[in-house]
Amino acid sequence: MSSGHDELVQHLLYEVALSGSHGFGIQELKTAAHNFYHERNGQSLQQRPPPDEGDLLFSETPPTSIVVVDDVLIETVWAALSKHDDINVANTESETDHASDSNATPSTTAVAGAQHADERLFATEERMWHAIAGHGIDTKRIPYLEFQCLSVIA
Repeated sequence: MSSGHDELVQHLLYEVALSGSHGFGIQELKTAAHNFYHERNGQSLQQRPPPDEGDLLFSETPPTSIVVVDDVLIETVWAALSKHDDINVANTESETDHASDSNATPSTTAVAGAQHADERLFATEERMWHAIAGHGIDTKRIPYLEFQCLSVIA
């Protein structure tokens, strides 16, 4: 499972880098994780032999597992990403939102990411350049404003 988890984290690092200055919120993280595992689960279902092919113990292909994307996985991935050196976490909550929420009582049935609702993940500039341009920061190859345009397109 750790290799699949590591692959997911690497994939999401790339996705965060492509988000550029917009950042990557918890909802985008959930969507990207669902898409990542939906694609992988689809491939594993295609590789699975038909059920009438015989006994699983003596089959030629090993059994495959399907990963379920749940709240625990999302929280674990968020924690791993927020601890990564190339990722910065910024709170996007405005002062007016904070003042109106101070009177509200917190819900006991909070879904995963509720405490991260006002946070966004941002990649370092070096990570963004590698994801978008395929190399490190080099304004002689790609001027800064052209890179900003590429970032918006990505």
